[in-house]
Amino acid sequence: MLEKCLRDQWRVEDLDWSRPPPPMSRDKEEAIVQYFTDMAAIERLAGALFEEQRRSAPDPRLEQIFA
Repeated sequence: MLEKCLRDQWRVEDLDWSRPPPPMSRDKEEAIVQYFTDMAAIERLAGALFEEQRRSAPDPRLEQIFA
């Protein structure tokens, strides 16, 4: 699992920022922004939970996975 976590972890640099966003209505753009805002909150919560799991991991390998 640790190898998979390391191998499949994406980075911001992996994203293609050179393409402009597609044209969309104001309503659709607002909905997409809300999805990203919600996802950011979920990711922050998940990050805090993973950090707590890392701190209490009984095994160094599990600690690395949660990191």
